[in-house]
Amino acid sequence: MTLFRHLTWLVLFFSFLIQAGSASLFIWHSQSTINDNNQNQAHNTAEFLINTLAVNAHQQDLNYFIDPNQLQQLTDPLIESGQYKSIAVFQGDQVLYSQELPLIIDAVPTWFSKRFGIQSSPININKMINSSDIQVVVEMNQEKTNYNLFRTVKNAAQWVLIGMIATSIALFYSMKKLLSPLNELEKHAKAISNRQFDHIMPIPQTRELQQVAVAMNTMSNKLHQLFNEQLDIIQHARALAFEDHLTGLPNSISFENVVQLMQNNYEDHKNGFIILCKLDGITKENRKSGRQITDQFIKTFSQTWHDAWKLKTDSSFVARYNSSEFLAWFETKNYEDIHSVIQQIQTRFNDQKNQQKQGAFLNIHMSLYFFDSRNHVDTWAMIYDRLIGNVQYAVEQNSLCIGPDYRSNAITPVEYAASHHQKICTGDVCYSQKEWSEILTNAIAEKNIILKFQPIACLQTDNHQNIPYSECFMRLPHDGQLYTGAEIWPVIDELGLTYAFDRLIIQMALAHLNENPCHKLSLNISNSTLENSDFTNWLEQLLKNYPDLIDCLSIDVKESFLESPKAINTLVELKTMGINLILDRTIAHKSTIDNFVRLPVSALKINIQFLKQAQQVHNDSQDQNDDEVTQAQHQHLFITHLITLCRSCDVAIIIDGIETEQDSDLAWQFKPTAAQGYYLCTPLDSCQECDNWRQVPHHDQKAS
Repeated sequence: MTLFRHLTWLVLFFSFLIQAGSASLFIWHSQSTINDNNQNQAHNTAEFLINTLAVNAHQQDLNYFIDPNQLQQLTDPLIESGQYKSIAVFQGDQVLYSQELPLIIDAVPTWFSKRFGIQSSPININKMINSSDIQVVVEMNQEKTNYNLFRTVKNAAQWVLIGMIATSIALFYSMKKLLSPLNELEKHAKAISNRQFDHIMPIPQTRELQQVAVAMNTMSNKLHQLFNEQLDIIQHARALAFEDHLTGLPNSISFENVVQLMQNNYEDHKNGFIILCKLDGITKENRKSGRQITDQFIKTFSQTWHDAWKLKTDSSFVARYNSSEFLAWFETKNYEDIHSVIQQIQTRFNDQKNQQKQGAFLNIHMSLYFFDSRNHVDTWAMIYDRLIGNVQYAVEQNSLCIGPDYRSNAITPVEYAASHHQKICTGDVCYSQKEWSEILTNAIAEKNIILKFQPIACLQTDNHQNIPYSECFMRLPHDGQLYTGAEIWPVIDELGLTYAFDRLIIQMALAHLNENPCHKLSLNISNSTLENSDFTNWLEQLLKNYPDLIDCLSIDVKESFLESPKAINTLVELKTMGINLILDRTIAHKSTIDNFVRLPVSALKINIQFLKQAQQVHNDSQDQNDDEVTQAQHQHLFITHLITLCRSCDVAIIIDGIETEQDSDLAWQFKPTAAQGYYLCTPLDSCQECDNWRQVPHHDQKAS
């Protein structure tokens, strides 16, 4: 019961007691008053009759005889009034006159008559008239008296009821007004729990609540200041570890993290081009123009490099690899898109040289590498060696070169364009675009997909409520084969069926949760689906059919989604529905740290490869120079502060991608809230199997 209802019922209860006591006192008082009035009226009537007889006898002679007609004239009005039941005159034992009410109607309920009815006796008055003992007996109409009492009590009860209703209404609005600051207090507390520290609680009118509001606002301001300071430290460490200090672009470590994350993600497939651009002649330009002017020229070119790729698509990732090399990742299968951007960069570079009349010794040389995360086996070191080899060849030839490495590692642009429009291959099987369209369309219509569930090992019990029990993966059965998400999802993206498949997976997952209401499930939703303006409305309508399952559903949101302008609003809408949000594939994007306080996420998922790369840099830095040692320290400092901030914000840390024993050892060093990976458990067929697997404790021992 809420405080408002508790206080309302409490006040109404005491008000009812007071009203009931007042009603009882009123009934007793009315009963006594009516009874006394009846007795007095009967006594006065009897005296009036006997005195009338005495006066008449005194005026007559001694042989006066009581005339019944005269008595009837006196008693008829009294009997007709209904207040008297009977009137009788006796002379000794002889009845001289008697008259009764001809018809008595009892209009009072029996229970009222028994409980509150008036029990009165006849009034007798004796008097000697002409040496005769005359007695007058008057009996009041008890039913009439009880009816008057019943009507009085009934009217009083109606007014009591009206008073109770009026009191309830007045009490409702007064209590609502007095306790309305508690609603603001609840909103303020929820805002603090969602790390919305800019929310200010209005100051209420009551003194006690004023003190609470001031204390809450003070606490909110202090928490805001504390988290801002912690975010500034993390942002500074992130910038030192993952950003180039001159251009502000991501550095080599950031780019390597992106490539390794794509290589080690088995449930999502990426393919596109990695572009390496080398600025040749920096040493000569430094000698001619000076380091400061050259640095300014490089900063201007870095902005050109960033804008050229980012304006083409938000999914692009650019970085400054070292003093003279720039890298870009561009997700596309169309070589013409790459070629147009390269020509645009070349034109802007030449215009920059002409406008600033600087960089006479500078030239740019580029090399491409077609990267496919599904069929790719080369390490980043091998990719970089091939890229730099092509660039070195271009430098020697002093010309812009799309090196032969592109043709040797994939297919020629002409061959690729032809095969792209004819066949789409998944694994060892190739179907035409039309065939794949029919296969996938039928799968949606027939709901011909299979859900697999990979358990998530909860390692700490203090924040387990934010951890789903398993993550849902999609499998597509066709022609005797079971295609994984990494195999089939690129085809789904290419055919524009991403939104349809995401909706189908959510519907099937909710139906599965409906059969297993004690389970908690997380779903990985594509960025394009989250960016769809109809998605949140559709999901809200769907969840109305499963109101009890909202707390059991979590959605994994990729960190790259935060680059979308409407990302925060979309996440807030999902959180408002009651859905837990998990930030997936965290690799220290700048937007993550900038918006961390505003992000309504319940958990942060970090891939083990990101931690392995930081650990490797830290180990290798023992033999490096001081600058590289400092950079490695900043990496560790950033990760440590990020995990600490998550714990301060009650955000769970999930380390995924654990596939070896070494990965498990490294993950346990960071003391995460939970862990996930094929080394711990492969995807299972049902939620029940996941629940059985979770019964094995993973808090104090490594999974094996």
